[in-house]
Amino acid sequence: MDDTCRHPILIVEGKGDEAAIPLLIRKILYEHQIFHVQTAPRPKTNVEIGKLRQPGQLERYIDFCNRDSGDSIVLAIDSDDYCPVEIGHEFAARIRNTGLRKPVSICLFNREYESIFLPSIARIAGTYPDFKWSNMMLTQQPETIRDVKGAISKMMSADRAYKPTRDQARFTDAIDLDLTRAASRSFRHFEKSLLWLVEQRPLSGAVHPS
Repeated sequence: MDDTCRHPILIVEGKGDEAAIPLLIRKILYEHQIFHVQTAPRPKTNVEIGKLRQPGQLERYIDFCNRDSGDSIVLAIDSDDYCPVEIGHEFAARIRNTGLRKPVSICLFNREYESIFLPSIARIAGTYPDFKWSNMMLTQQPETIRDVKGAISKMMSADRAYKPTRDQARFTDAIDLDLTRAASRSFRHFEKSLLWLVEQRPLSGAVHPS
């Protein structure tokens, strides 16, 4: 085996992401016949984009990762109402200024992570019929929707609601990667950034986006 990155440390928002994003990483890499990458233990959580934009906060989380085991970093959070492209470049510049040697992939989901579910919502409904789905939203522009969590809850019976800690990982497992890839720019960026990361050397200091 070569000496490219294989143990990324995750910076994610909460418990739902802590379970779902490693699964999404594994689904993508397995499709590309990459089997040697395993996310590092102890993801850094309890963070959101507004917090990281505050002076010193992003740098603090990067320092946590620098002290921890793992050879690289994946920062994967919602961009909420911020422009993911602009924030991605802002964060990349700040990370470079820290002098960090571990490569970093910055992956910002436009508005919400759950937007990647919408292209596969019929497949998710078929996999989990106990939610008693109706009025399913089929859209070719999933990232234009605000409060995707609420929109998904409205597709379920009145006595059910989407809960990230319960549903985010298993809905991630049910998505069709081709459908998601075709409809979601955020997913395409996540996939591109992830494939970039696993080609980097552990001490290269590279950051994506460049």
